[in-house]
Amino acid sequence: MITTRKLLSSLAILLLASSSLWAQLRVTFVNVGQGDAVFIEFPNGRTALIDGGPSGTLIDAFLKSKGVSKIDYVALTHPHSDHYRGLKKVFTNYQVDHYYDTKAENVDAAGDNNLRELAAVEPGCATHYPKPGDVLNWDPKVTVKVFNACWEPVQMHENDETNNCSLVIRLYYNGNGILLTGDANSEIEQELMTHFKSGLQSNI
Repeated sequence: MITTRKLLSSLAILLLASSSLWAQLRVTFVNVGQGDAVFIEFPNGRTALIDGGPSGTLIDAFLKSKGVSKIDYVALTHPHSDHYRGLKKVFTNYQVDHYYDTKAENVDAAGDNNLRELAAVEPGCATHYPKPGDVLNWDPKVTVKVFNACWEPVQMHENDETNNCSLVIRLYYNGNGILLTGDANSEIEQELMTHFKSGLQSNI
């Protein structure tokens, strides 16, 4: 049995700008069991959620505990259920302004398409398919760069293929980097090291 304490437990990382203690980047790795859910609070007050874990109950409980009613940016790293299922409840219970996805089609899963449908009918929500090298305009003080993505339509059955389409995103702020890799495998890691080299350097 999972206790409420475990449901809401998380690891939060706070990066302060030297010029102001009020300007900060806060990244929370939410304990959703299998999969990922990363909640980001930017210095400009905007928020992002990358993946939602395998259950809407877990991420919903966390967001309610934070008093969240709107999320500016929601991203799905890749179409596996332990990453996208929780996001369905996010679209149901919260206003989402921007949705980021790959064009990877997991032919053995219907839920990823359902998530795209929810984003399409979400009032005021724009859908984006970023490419490697894109810099996302989420906060002028934080560099949010995409290092890996399947931005062209591709169908796949194999888990490794789907994992290797993961959005890989790096946040850089106040001299610190946080690299979020989804489930990208070692071959993608090697490609990223070859192409981006020191640009991948991160504390976390």
